[in-house]
Amino acid sequence: DLNPFEKEPIERVPIPGPRLRTRAFIKVQDGCQHHCTFCVTTVARGDSRSESPDQVIREVQAAYQAGVQEAVLTGVQLGSWGADLELKKSLSDLVGWILNRTGIPRLRLSSIEPWDVSPELIDLLAQDRVARHLHLPLQSGSPAVMRRMARAITPEIYSRLVEGIRNKIPGIAITTDILTGFPGETDHEFEQNLEFIREMDFADGHVFSYSAREGTPALNFPDQVPHKIRKERNTLIRKLMSESNQAFRESQIGARLKVLWEQAERDPNGYWLLTGLTDNYIKVHCLSPDEIWNCFSTAEIIKLSGSGVEGKITSQYQQEIRVGGTA
Repeated sequence: DLNPFEKEPIERVPIPGPRLRTRAFIKVQDGCQHHCTFCVTTVARGDSRSESPDQVIREVQAAYQAGVQEAVLTGVQLGSWGADLELKKSLSDLVGWILNRTGIPRLRLSSIEPWDVSPELIDLLAQDRVARHLHLPLQSGSPAVMRRMARAITPEIYSRLVEGIRNKIPGIAITTDILTGFPGETDHEFEQNLEFIREMDFADGHVFSYSAREGTPALNFPDQVPHKIRKERNTLIRKLMSESNQAFRESQIGARLKVLWEQAERDPNGYWLLTGLTDNYIKVHCLSPDEIWNCFSTAEIIKLSGSGVEGKITSQYQQEIRVGGTA
């Protein structure tokens, strides 16, 4: 419910648009069926509404034909796609159709509520063309806080889900959203939250401080947490998430990963500094004698570099695709 890519209603824009891109964000759904007590989405957007599968497939294929190499499916409650259609379908159906009816080399899912992740969807994530990345909003690792938030899951069920996904898909990046300072959050509940996040070993995550929203039940909840404490707790969880992200990147050192190169800039020595993204959401930097953009290569991960990693190209999957120029 807090994903920055999902704030606008479904709007059809020609793809890839006026600027050359390696990735296209395709919104397939709007609105939300759930009613988290802190979230204004249902009030502002109403119930879930799905774009037709034919329209989504046309847009993904149009993006690919225009040179885009990665399509990202987005929605306010992405996992509810298809539930409102006359012939009810599921997100796994849509992903399967896209894989069968388009040529897009890489398909990525944006934020999806954990209760919307089906076994069929997990099976699809194990396919080579689907990015090994799931953004599963947690919000809190405290059972009591989760209940006050009206989250349709418990920490125990969330943990089992993540464990099952990791067993099925080694190396997958599990990222999340955390909300600190929710009304009534005690010191003990916050410690529960910290410990659960530590146990989850997230690849990364967004951390937000609770902000009261008109029209939401939480606005009138008792024991509102002082802003100073909200920010202090936010800082602690951000630090923990940063450490967890570093540990995830370190775990990939030595691995050979498929990278989509999204930027190429000259360095002072005449080499090209490439920047790209792996399917499991790691930013890779690499030096190359050739200008490579908008194509996939295999890169061996060598070491950490800033908020990403440094890699070495070991083989190229496909030739560079250009559409009227460079990035």
